Amino acid sequence: MPSGPASDGRDALLVPALVALMAVLSPVMVMRIGHDTLTAQWLVVAATGLAIWRAQRLAESDAGEPRARLAWCVLAGVASLTHLYLLAMVLAVFAADRLQGLLVARSLRWRATVSDSASVLATCIPLLWLAGAFTVPRDQTLDAGNAGRWSADLTSLVDTHGVSNLAAWLPGWRMTRPEQWEGWAYLGAGALLATALAVVVLVLRRDARRVLQRSSTLWLAALGMFLFALSPLVTAAGSTLAEFESLRGISLYSLFRSCGRFVWPLHYLLLLVSLLVLARAGRLFAVPLLVFVCLLQVYDLRLHDSFGQRRVQAPKIEHAPWTDPRWTVLAEGRRHLELVSGDGCGRQAAPWLPATHLALRHGMTVNSGYVARMDRSRWERYCVLQRELLESGARRADTLYLLHAEYLDAFRAASSPAVRCETISGQHACVVDVGSLPQG
Repeated sequence: MPSGPASDGRDALLVPALVALMAVLSPVMVMRIGHDTLTAQWLVVAATGLAIWRAQRLAESDAGEPRARLAWCVLAGVASLTHLYLLAMVLAVFAADRLQGLLVARSLRWRATVSDSASVLATCIPLLWLAGAFTVPRDQTLDAGNAGRWSADLTSLVDTHGVSNLAAWLPGWRMTRPEQWEGWAYLGAGALLATALAVVVLVLRRDARRVLQRSSTLWLAALGMFLFALSPLVTAAGSTLAEFESLRGISLYSLFRSCGRFVWPLHYLLLLVSLLVLARAGRLFAVPLLVFVCLLQVYDLRLHDSFGQRRVQAPKIEHAPWTDPRWTVLAEGRRHLELVSGDGCGRQAAPWLPATHLALRHGMTVNSGYVARMDRSRWERYCVLQRELLESGARRADTLYLLHAEYLDAFRAASSPAVRCETISGQHACVVDVGSLPQG
């Protein structure tokens, strides 16, 4: 490899680009492409990267504290508007970063730590309020019946679970419960090789060990979140090892019922630190090694295979958009799409996602959607109002109604004015029959 300033400049650009590529190629990132908010795992990657960057520079006075404070506020603010799980992870990494500077490196003062924490909280709280996080009563944000159900396995980081092109040489086990796909966090063959090579570099080069020493609190935080991700029912390779029934009463397991997702910080910390150690293997080896592990990661994950996600999570065919052209005819002139009934008010009329897509395509409002937690008292009142309205027979000409088959005959019989109905894409759709409207 050529040496000199030009070569140093190229390496300074190429190494971060390769590290970023490996983060994008993480299986937990790739397999979440179908989930709009959980693809924002880049927030966890950015928070971990920021904490590692600061940890390597804590010896340099305040290590860019004003910029770091602003960066933490931005990350926490975006996470507040994106997903509560991601916010919890970002805040945990932030706390570990502050403790590293305060107690380990001793480069931060208590006043600065308190000020930074107050700035981050002052950013999060108004945004959480804006996102409606405080509108649901506390007792209705918990789900004690499913506490820890969607957990991680002790083998989550190395279990291929059928997505690897090298599955014949890498381990893959049956999950103890189908819901444990939430905690699946396979690193990928390239990342596993990077981890193994990083261990070799750490043994041979003492200066590379500073990467670990300067991020000790990050490791503690990531390991703590991994232990939480295991849930009260601890499993390994499809077998139950232990069950701690008393832990199910912890409200955090009810609030974060998909606790398996908390394996992500450990996944990304292990990946980023391993790559950072490889980057310190010397200019002769660093870039070739990083290029090789990237290529191995691409080959292992078979990114060209559009059905890869189905090996981890069964496809949801009912969520496919409705493309029949007859929807356009029925939706013409309609301003609202009404599901009779919506999920939670009886027999669900139709899957909420394609119904929402239909409303979006034709500029209609819709009475359906999906939320993880809701104010049940308000929801029950809405269900009563919808039932009373439908039993009264009042129908709007600007509304397209979707009905469960069980309600179809009663809906027709009670309707005034009369409605005409047809079945499209397996869904029962009704609109007011304009011929039955009074003339004049």
